[in-house]
Amino acid sequence: MSKYPPGTEPTTDPYCQALGCATKSTALAAREIGPVMPRRAIQGTDLCSYHHEQFRRLLGDLVVILGDLQDKAYAKTKTGDAASDRNSAGAKDYGFSWNVKAVEVIAEVTEWVEYLVDIVTKYKPVPAPLIRPEVKHTAEWVDGVRVLRWSWRTVVVPYTHGLERAKGVRLQLAILWQHHADWLSWYPTVGRSLLVDAFTHWHAGRAAMLSGSVKVLRLQNAKCQEIVGESDLGPLVCGAPLYATLQPRDADDKPLPGFTSSKIICSTNPRHVQLPRERWREFADAAARG
Repeated sequence: MSKYPPGTEPTTDPYCQALGCATKSTALAAREIGPVMPRRAIQGTDLCSYHHEQFRRLLGDLVVILGDLQDKAYAKTKTGDAASDRNSAGAKDYGFSWNVKAVEVIAEVTEWVEYLVDIVTKYKPVPAPLIRPEVKHTAEWVDGVRVLRWSWRTVVVPYTHGLERAKGVRLQLAILWQHHADWLSWYPTVGRSLLVDAFTHWHAGRAAMLSGSVKVLRLQNAKCQEIVGESDLGPLVCGAPLYATLQPRDADDKPLPGFTSSKIICSTNPRHVQLPRERWREFADAAARG
């Protein structure tokens, strides 16, 4: 337990607490050979060895899924839609389609990774610096003879968690997968919830890969007003650009089934407050006044 913050209590339940580790259905199926019990958890943790390894695999899968979603989120088109420009109420057509579901999952995974990074950087101890000798030699010519001179010095190599300078959520997730997955899943009372989170994001990412894109317009002078946090100076507002999603239509200009109506959503996180299409005009008026 020395790897965890002071006061962290090890889990005392001897069995794995992961959902589905031993369910009623498996117990009934194996009734003839005796009751089915959950796998034994690794001492002091919430999970069995299988689920510890599964958490690591899920992080690795999410690294791949996140890269695929980033490629799928935006798809540029060769030509713009002039009709959309004329009817966009002050919006500008940037000529690309947007996979809203992919962007939602990217935003959710990004927030989750930030949470994991915060746990690691705050609570995981950094190993002591590695102190090792370093030997160097130089060659000199003395009276026509080549002479080697040796020098010794002590080198101190500091260790870090490798997350502070990592740029991009995908790189941070890869570092967590390679270097911190075991520490996270072994963390008492935390490992079980992180496994559930990893499953949730994994399933959402797979579903987003199968979802389609919609045509979008970026609204002029439109910023998301969702409150995302608090500071000493007051609430923190998202401030990301707002996009208008256009509902796909068929050849007779009728809405295609299975799609939601056109609306205004945040470009960073589509789960922020959404506005109805009727509010497009106010952004056009703001652009005219500006």
